[in-house]
Amino acid sequence: MFADMWMERACLNMWSMSHKVNMCVGPLLQGMMFAEMWMERVATSLSLSPAQVRALNLYHEGDTTHFGQVMENCHVRACWDKAMANADYSARAGGLA
Repeated sequence: MFADMWMERACLNMWSMSHKVNMCVGPLLQGMMFAEMWMERVATSLSLSPAQVRALNLYHEGDTTHFGQVMENCHVRACWDKAMANADYSARAGGLA
């Protein structure tokens, strides 16, 4: 009996939590998809690759965000460069052309 009650509560809570997460994350993901499509269109109109446009939009050390936050210990560029190198992006992208 105790196991049935626990399972009933766990399932109820897990459904409730996933419902709340979907409510919060859904609009965020839609916004991110919109931004990615926008990057693709900008890249196409400028005859650049989407990766070049994304790299141009990365924050650098000392940049200020639109919230007024100064970027300190900003490792975004190093992370981007390492990810691109590890993925061998230029060779893979060249194979698609």
